[in-house]
Amino acid sequence: MNRLTHCVGVMLGLPLICFLSLPLTHICLGQGEPDTGRAPKVTRTDGRFVAYDNQTVLDTKTKLMWAAKDNGRALSWPDARSFVRNYRVGGYTDWRLPTLDELKGLYDAAKTYRSTCAEPIGENGQPVQDAGAVHLTELISLTCIRLWTSQGRSGYPGSVIMFDFHYGNDTLRPGFQDFVDTAGRVLPVRPGRYTFAHN
Repeated sequence: MNRLTHCVGVMLGLPLICFLSLPLTHICLGQGEPDTGRAPKVTRTDGRFVAYDNQTVLDTKTKLMWAAKDNGRALSWPDARSFVRNYRVGGYTDWRLPTLDELKGLYDAAKTYRSTCAEPIGENGQPVQDAGAVHLTELISLTCIRLWTSQGRSGYPGSVIMFDFHYGNDTLRPGFQDFVDTAGRVLPVRPGRYTFAHN
């Protein structure tokens, strides 16, 4: 029996090519995907999230592909932008900073795990209670509680929005090279072109 199923249609305006991944599942990749000689393999799932062996996580609801972990250290917004421009996990070259709405879409108050962040500082300048607890799928590993976005806010020149996965809210931070939020990290995102079909 031929287990490779035919991919039909166009996703994100790109023709699709099919590869066999697991016995009952195949992955369709759009043009511009890395040619690694094999399709990434599913390692775990968590509801709408699918983790792959190439250190990526697909959100099947939004069709966005996320890095499976953040950058691992505090950095300024200009350094966060530079980090995503040079990020090459999975062989992809189109990683970017997420928008505020994209990060809000990952937040899930029903899910909690502890990041490795040592006493992040809250909005009041005091250490955060239950330090390091974040609310999102465990398939995406955060080392601290806040992530940089790609956005500023009108009326606040020079400021950039961060999303806080401890409190589930956004906050403004200076977007200058000399400002580093000790709880701030970057989580790259890109368009996810994986689709799934079963035999």
